[in-house]
Amino acid sequence: MLVSVVVCTHSLDDYPNLAEAVDSLLEQTAPEMEMVVVVDGNEGLHQRVVTDYGSQETVKTILLKENVGLCGARK
Repeated sequence: MLVSVVVCTHSLDDYPNLAEAVDSLLEQTAPEMEMVVVVDGNEGLHQRVVTDYGSQETVKTILLKENVGLCGARK
């Protein structure tokens, strides 16, 4: 069974917390897992996530071009 985890973020200031969350999820032992990191309107943060986690097959990133807020990012 595929387990999908969606993590929404906006601010580069929150990157240490985001990195901790992503690292923790990568340590999980679920046989089939994917993680979707939704970056809400912050291209610098999106690039940082891609640079740091782009080689991980289970991590996918989505950049929303405009800030749509937490509820919008979850849709």
